[in-house]
Amino acid sequence: MDKKCDHEEKDNMPLPQKSAEKDFAEFVNKNKDLINRIAKSNTTQNDAGVTVIPKDDPWREEHEWDEMYKELKEK
Repeated sequence: MDKKCDHEEKDNMPLPQKSAEKDFAEFVNKNKDLINRIAKSNTTQNDAGVTVIPKDDPWREEHEWDEMYKELKEK
């Protein structure tokens, strides 16, 4: 078989998906509106509509991320 033809066939071949991936994708597609409503209700926005992290969010106390950033910056 010609290499060019073989390459074209591979490019056009659909990627196989695992059953769990298909199930999850179907779930998300069926429930997009609900997922968006839940995400928006759990998101804080400022007056301009920009998503922000509140000052009292416990995530701000996770200093290991600051340490990791410093380590990565030093490399």
